[in-house]
Amino acid sequence: MITESDKELLIETLLITVQGLDTPRQSLVAPFLNTHIPGSLGQGTPRELVTKIISLCIGDSWNNTPPLLITLIDSFDLKILNQEIAKICDRIGSPPPAGLNLLQVSIINNATPFVNRVALRTKLEGFESAAADAQPILIITGDTKSGKSYSSNYIDHFSHVRQTVITCKVELDPDLALETGPEQVARDLVTMMGRPLGSMPSAVTNLKLYAKQLASWVLHEAVQGNAKYWFVLDNFIGEKLREDTKAFLIALSDKITTGVFRQRCRLILLGFEKSILTVEPGKICEDTVTPYDKTDIAKFIDEIRDRCPVKPDPTTLEKKIFDNLPNDETKMSELNQRSRALILLVAELTMMVKKKPELNFLAILEAIMDDLAALSTNAVKQKISVLKSSLNDL
Repeated sequence: MITESDKELLIETLLITVQGLDTPRQSLVAPFLNTHIPGSLGQGTPRELVTKIISLCIGDSWNNTPPLLITLIDSFDLKILNQEIAKICDRIGSPPPAGLNLLQVSIINNATPFVNRVALRTKLEGFESAAADAQPILIITGDTKSGKSYSSNYIDHFSHVRQTVITCKVELDPDLALETGPEQVARDLVTMMGRPLGSMPSAVTNLKLYAKQLASWVLHEAVQGNAKYWFVLDNFIGEKLREDTKAFLIALSDKITTGVFRQRCRLILLGFEKSILTVEPGKICEDTVTPYDKTDIAKFIDEIRDRCPVKPDPTTLEKKIFDNLPNDETKMSELNQRSRALILLVAELTMMVKKKPELNFLAILEAIMDDLAALSTNAVKQKISVLKSSLNDL
């Protein structure tokens, strides 16, 4: 699977090539003449075409060999333009194990730990259905650093697996909150939909009126095609949140519960104060993030062991994950860091062992993760790089 940031990277990289072509649509469909892509792509600006074809290729998943996304990447030499795209190809080159429920896994996008959160997974399944038209708003709450913002990783994962919705996420940077007005938020959402910005309403002095006009514009653009959009707004809280930006969020939440908008759009607010909204409470559903413990981590450990060419002792892995874990509000972020480092370490070592079967996988794994608490993903990459260099010297 790929993440939303992967998708954005692919869009921007492919756009560099396509926007200079005389016939961008013809060039994009050329590698896919015997597939459904030409009939599904439609017309539009280079950005709209690029956004659409990447979404179509992602949606096709592993129905073709090689996957259509790999064909697109190779046809336009995107790996040469950006080395990070080669890593995306490594992740999506092989299909997942048969029968695996990708919405229930503890490791999403082959790289990100997402443990437990049964309630959120269940709510999103219902959120996709027509029954949720009456409750098109989801607010995710929880204690400080409990993982509210982290929920967006699974929301992206859900949209890629389901292939029925497109997520558009805007995260407010606290340092830029005073400079981030409603125009910027609305523009970002419409841009992520691949829609043109020419019809954006001009600013008016009446704050509430302009907020309603911007909200109507965003939602109107969202229902022009056949796609369903989930708008994910993160960190729009605190004293630095501008009043005009707050008014836009209120207007967006009000209008998304009406007409065709409630059938085609959803609004997900991460860490938002529910009391600020003016929409009827019955049109909102909520999910509260709760900390996970050793019982929850057991499934994650099972998935890690399934990825190993030789299965390590589960008790050893559990001890490495939980040793000297802080008990304050940093606990969840520390668990996440250790889990991410372990996922990367197993993936890197597994690829090395495939190339050099004589390597002792378990011995190297235990040596590198001796102090898992001190490992970040960058530290893992550095240790693997040193190990590869030493092996090449032999």
